[in-house]
Amino acid sequence: MLVVWAIQKGRQMRYDISNIGERIRHVQKQHEMSQADFADKIGANISTVSKWIRGVNDPPLWGLLAICEVYDVKLTELVKPLPDRYRPPRYKGGQNG
Repeated sequence: MLVVWAIQKGRQMRYDISNIGERIRHVQKQHEMSQADFADKIGANISTVSKWIRGVNDPPLWGLLAICEVYDVKLTELVKPLPDRYRPPRYKGGQNG
């Protein structure tokens, strides 16, 4: 699970952005657009959007906000808010020997 933190209405919020490429592809397919047209409409190049969809890179905030604005989607449709009590698992570093 990939988690990002943001401040919203004075509270620290946590969002799961796992599988965000699948959610972006879903928005693209809902609007029956090619990747090139989809990318052009949000002001990104096709290789950038392709990397988001394939999971090579995570989209930056400007990309998410552009998708939300242009395609009239809520940010929470792309990223899943996590409960206030969510605590990420502690990292257990590798042990030598």
